[in-house]
Amino acid sequence: MKTEAEGIVIELRGDFALLRPVSGAGTISCSCHDEKIRVPLIEARNDINAAVGDVVIFETSDKGDVGGAFIIFILPFILMFLGAVTGCNVSARLGLNATLMASAGAFISFIFSVIIIRLYDKTIIRNPDLIPVILSKFPENNP
Repeated sequence: MKTEAEGIVIELRGDFALLRPVSGAGTISCSCHDEKIRVPLIEARNDINAAVGDVVIFETSDKGDVGGAFIIFILPFILMFLGAVTGCNVSARLGLNATLMASAGAFISFIFSVIIIRLYDKTIIRNPDLIPVILSKFPENNP
């Protein structure tokens, strides 16, 4: 699903622009809003050649959110559990300390899950469908 939001162009980086989302665009927008809270910046394709200071409407996709959440939060626990079970099985066959082998299996599996997360991150970054895109300048605030 694609979502449209407003942002202010903070910096230009070649074909991309760095945007600061404005209130109501997925940021904290309540009466207790503190200006000291850091809002994450968004790098978006600048197909319309917006300038620094322009208020723009940009589109984001949440297409990879569920898969990304699974890979980041659930997969490491599953792999660590399987690594610990495998370590116990190996220790029984080789006559080694079960706790040590289970810990080693879990640790090795955790390292493997970090590698998977890094590869997934590099894949997501290269997917053009998931990169935010500036659609238009916000007409009321631009000259």
